[in-house]
Amino acid sequence: TVKARLSHTDYQHTEFEGGQAGTVFANKGQDLRIEVRHRPLAGWQGVVGVQTESSRFSAVGDEAFAPFSRTRSQALFVHEERPTAWGQVTAGARWESVRVESLGNPDLPRFDEGIGAKKFTPFSVAAGAVFKLTPTWSLTGNAAMTQRAPKDYELFANGPHLATNAWEIGHKELGLEKSNSLDAGVQWKSGPDSLNVTAFASQFSNYIGLMNTGEYRDEEGEPVGSASANDPGVLPLQRYQGVKAR
Repeated sequence: TVKARLSHTDYQHTEFEGGQAGTVFANKGQDLRIEVRHRPLAGWQGVVGVQTESSRFSAVGDEAFAPFSRTRSQALFVHEERPTAWGQVTAGARWESVRVESLGNPDLPRFDEGIGAKKFTPFSVAAGAVFKLTPTWSLTGNAAMTQRAPKDYELFANGPHLATNAWEIGHKELGLEKSNSLDAGVQWKSGPDSLNVTAFASQFSNYIGLMNTGEYRDEEGEPVGSASANDPGVLPLQRYQGVKAR
């Protein structure tokens, strides 16, 4: 069988200050996903698919914390399951090609420096199993290695983000976010009733986070001393960085 899904997004909202229209945020994009479910092969059953996405972001006004940008990605993925005498085994993988491009902002020269495109090729893989102990009890376990490309604002942000009350700065040399994770659990199911208890752990060799710098900026983006931190219109400076995390 073949299943296809096409979606189009056209989103816009306006920030108001005292009844006056301010910054206008907009996002437009398309997403096409095609899945093919194959016949059982050596006991395995599952789907192979492709996905392509394209989006454009813009923010016009004083509160624009990220430039106009365009993101395009293509992905190939597979998910397989194999029933066994003792339970079930699952496995999956996803390969992507992602291009994130800063288009600047004609009204805000501070975004000119970051104009350009970055390319990434994330790859993720996962495997899991279910062990049936009794007709009502089973054990579950999963392991995954996951990679993610940085978002446009994580790469190119440079402005006041009033929702977080900070002046945010991106890092255009960011690499892939990478993590390894494990989980194990026990499951009970009897008719319509079920209970799951699961423990998990995730280790990031590169986690993309918004970090405090101890510095401050005024409304124009100019550095100010810590003595001015409590003054109206002064924002803490935060920067996107890749760090280890768990």
